[in-house]
Amino acid sequence: MNIDEIKKVCDAILSARRVYVIGVRSSLPLAQFLHYYLNHILENVTLASPADGDIFGSLMYADERDLIIGISFPRYSKTTMEGMHFAKMNGAKTIAITDTEDSPLVSFADTTVFVKSNMNSFVDSLVAPMSILNAIIVMVGVSRKEELTKYFDKLEGIWAEKDIYTGKNPGGKTNGE
Repeated sequence: MNIDEIKKVCDAILSARRVYVIGVRSSLPLAQFLHYYLNHILENVTLASPADGDIFGSLMYADERDLIIGISFPRYSKTTMEGMHFAKMNGAKTIAITDTEDSPLVSFADTTVFVKSNMNSFVDSLVAPMSILNAIIVMVGVSRKEELTKYFDKLEGIWAEKDIYTGKNPGGKTNGE
């Protein structure tokens, strides 16, 4: 893991007006993971998805103030590449999270984070990419520690009030106590 690249990604995330995360097919769980946690830290994160018709509808308002994070590993998704290219043509900053310099995503990226993802079977291993995404999330969270603490205190109260989880909460209390 190149810590300077991770810091660069975190700075770009924190300085963007909006952050869009793209990942489809086997990279969709990675995109969802990054979106889910960044969305708890920041108020400006969107999971750009072709589920609503096409990727372009999700990205049509992205411009030079915005950041697009594209995640793709072999077999590289054409949808992710098209979304990155579209956003780049509209002036958005782009980050690729992919496996090698040979990835087609690299040509659409201002910054690239390389993560080895060797496939030894028909199932893609998402362990290494997930670890890098986790490091990015933690680093962004640390930079917003005070706001994040208030947010999670409030959220924990809502979860307890609505009885969202069973068993012990992180504070050691059982729901309903």
